[in-house]
Amino acid sequence: MSAPQGCLHTRDRVTVKGSGEQMPACSAGGVPLCVRTLKKAPKGGIVTFGSSVLVQTLTNAGLVDEYRILVHPVIVSEGRHLFQNLTGRTDLQLVGSETFAGGAMLVTYAPKRL
Repeated sequence: MSAPQGCLHTRDRVTVKGSGEQMPACSAGGVPLCVRTLKKAPKGGIVTFGSSVLVQTLTNAGLVDEYRILVHPVIVSEGRHLFQNLTGRTDLQLVGSETFAGGAMLVTYAPKRL
């Protein structure tokens, strides 16, 4: 995956990094269409940080090419689940892992394509 070109997303506008181009932010129902359009761009990738609802939407639409999950050695009983409200099943294959000095791990999975 090439380095992301990048977008700055706010509640009502999306700015494409580097170009200064702005477009209306995607509505909840229009996110898959917006992402399909962005994926057709000639360079870059799309990265999301910390949005379980967005990850669920993109997973349900089959638009995730890779999951990079940072696992910390802490167990908590609160917070949102990353993979809830999914339709169907997505089998994953491990494509990379990295362990950090503090015990955290970055694991990278890709959906298995049948």
